[in-house]
Amino acid sequence: MRLAAGSPVAVLPVPGVLDSRCALELPEALLAAARARPDDAIDYEAPRTPYRQLAAILRARIARGDRQQGRAAAGDAQLVQQYGLARSTVRRTVALLVGGGVLSVVPQRGTYVATAAGR
Repeated sequence: MRLAAGSPVAVLPVPGVLDSRCALELPEALLAAARARPDDAIDYEAPRTPYRQLAAILRARIARGDRQQGRAAAGDAQLVQQYGLARSTVRRTVALLVGGGVLSVVPQRGTYVATAAGR
């Protein structure tokens, strides 16, 4: 693969190889795409509404074990910043997940991943 001059590049060492000349050079955009999981992005062109897409993302994260049962879920402000959504969209997503038994809200404490007993 050839890169245009001046394009951002990251050099990754090849595991097990001590010689720095044996490294992979990958464009930053490719690295970012590799790090992002397919279920971690909102597709604004999709027929599904963003709040339902976010609900699916959060369900997948909980299923993967990124958020454990009984522990605090990501806050509204964090989700707004991370996904670039309006606060009302995030609140609608949380309401959907609370209604579905995936999350639970503790007044004046926050939103938590529901436990198996609480579902």
